[in-house]
Amino acid sequence: MPNVEEVNIRHFKKNANQLMIKKKPFQEIFNLYFHGKYSFEDFINTNVKDHITQHQFNQRTALSVNKKLTEFHKFINVFVINKLDYDASVCFSYAKNTTVRNCLEPHKNNKYFLSTDISNFFGSIQSVDVMATIQHNINKGNIAITDIEQYKGRLQKPQCDLGELENSVFFSKK
Repeated sequence: MPNVEEVNIRHFKKNANQLMIKKKPFQEIFNLYFHGKYSFEDFINTNVKDHITQHQFNQRTALSVNKKLTEFHKFINVFVINKLDYDASVCFSYAKNTTVRNCLEPHKNNKYFLSTDISNFFGSIQSVDVMATIQHNINKGNIAITDIEQYKGRLQKPQCDLGELENSVFFSKK
């Protein structure tokens, strides 16, 4: 488990009504996705800190996010993160449409396999890196996003998988 300080992507605030995905306004996509379960105003104005619980395990801090924030993260994954450029040649964990099982399956009959834990990997990705990556994708026409707020200015590991975002951040730095 990475050394986690607090949680990551919150939501889009500025100019959210002007975002377009496949010729539909971002707000319309949001409303179609949630079918009235959450309002777009709630999405825009949600304070991430109110939806995070911090847990201490030995000398590590882990966070959990509540159901509402998890659902917002899933929405962001589907309509934003999945549209980012990424490096398909990297480790399974940070490639699109792969799981830990995909990574381990070829090695299931081997006597050993390597498992690593890079200390504070997610915490090492800062807001400026995420914004630069997203801006790069905006400029390429992949997505249209204007503002993402992160908790304590760094990307953190949420309950939903954002391996694709980390992959894209490092891919855009090449």
